[in-house]
Amino acid sequence: MAAEKKMVFVEKLKKKFGYDEPIFTSEIIDTFPELSVVRVHQLIRAAEEEGYLKRFQHGIHFFPSDKTAKLNIGRIIERKYVTDGKDIYGLYDGLIKLLPSMFRDPETREEEVYTNREGRRMREVMIGNKRIIIRKSRLKINNENYKAYALLEWLSHHKSINAKLRKEVTEYLNEVQLTRQDVFSLAAYFPGKAMKNLIAGGLFDLLAA
Repeated sequence: MAAEKKMVFVEKLKKKFGYDEPIFTSEIIDTFPELSVVRVHQLIRAAEEEGYLKRFQHGIHFFPSDKTAKLNIGRIIERKYVTDGKDIYGLYDGLIKLLPSMFRDPETREEEVYTNREGRRMREVMIGNKRIIIRKSRLKINNENYKAYALLEWLSHHKSINAKLRKEVTEYLNEVQLTRQDVFSLAAYFPGKAMKNLIAGGLFDLLAA
């Protein structure tokens, strides 16, 4: 009976998450609301010991497609902090590909992520051997506002807009087609220099009316 329950546990997780995809302990707990947290952890350990489930690091697991399978760190970042494939709750350079200067710390060059799923203003985390800076979002990021949020965050990062930066943001605006209302509706959540850079940088006319 114990072995049967364990296989039901494994197969339900495998069906929900598939192979080589990050699975967070919190998601496993949520998948089995009928079980106690202690019991879920026992089943996780049992699945790991028998080789069904593999532990990447504390709180992160996956079903390996073969013995050499590894998790992609970018995929872990995306699932944990940015999107589950349906809902968007954060930003990183894998989602916003045309504003590279926004997602690297100018001094350390460490990757930065902006997310609803962080309670502190900023902290550093290690995912595998990669150090990531996690920043709490200024307001709730969602499917409707993330493109305008990215623009305003980018504008907040720069003292002024030179020719190189203008080229970078022009490529972004040509791609995403934001309206003025999209941007103005979020402006109050960002430093004043965001809108100042938008106007002084000659970017206002790139927004649709």
